[in-house]
Amino acid sequence: SMKDGRINTTFGNIARNRKTSLNAYASWNATRSARLMLNGEVGYNDMRSREIDACNYGWHGNLNLGWQQNLPWQLKWSSNLEWMSRRYSLQGYDSGMMMISATLARSFLNDKLDVAISGMSGLGHGGKMYWESVSRTKDFTNISRFIEPMQDITIGITYTFGGKSRKCAEKTVSDSFEMGDSRIVKQQTKRRGK
Repeated sequence: SMKDGRINTTFGNIARNRKTSLNAYASWNATRSARLMLNGEVGYNDMRSREIDACNYGWHGNLNLGWQQNLPWQLKWSSNLEWMSRRYSLQGYDSGMMMISATLARSFLNDKLDVAISGMSGLGHGGKMYWESVSRTKDFTNISRFIEPMQDITIGITYTFGGKSRKCAEKTVSDSFEMGDSRIVKQQTKRRGK
């Protein structure tokens, strides 16, 4: 709501939210050395509130498409395409996003040493993550836009000592072009290090 020229955000149990969705997961061994995976959802949301005389509704979806391939010289390739559509809220929506990632890996020394090079990039907007959040009421429209660089290349080296996996080295070779280390890149790097 807006009061004295300021936008105020509050929380309350004032809305009814009905959601219907269909989720699907599929994994297909295309050949002995290749596998295709799909994980997706499509749904419909209906939100209404008598207290603030607001309603909103719409379709949403998300998709994760992955490909794993065994290559010559014991190389392993994996790539993922992630897409998320616009998400609706009671007073507006959050925009969607699309990104792609890939990893090339190989094991050495009887699978004790693993070496991998990974890359990630947003699709569209010059490889950046673009996010738009819109809220509309009878009194105002508030639009927030965020742009965050997402392009990176990571080299990971893992060596196994006595059955326990320990990370020996991990270095970001190239990061985003304009803003230095980004929060999303750091989260991705930490997740790969587990």
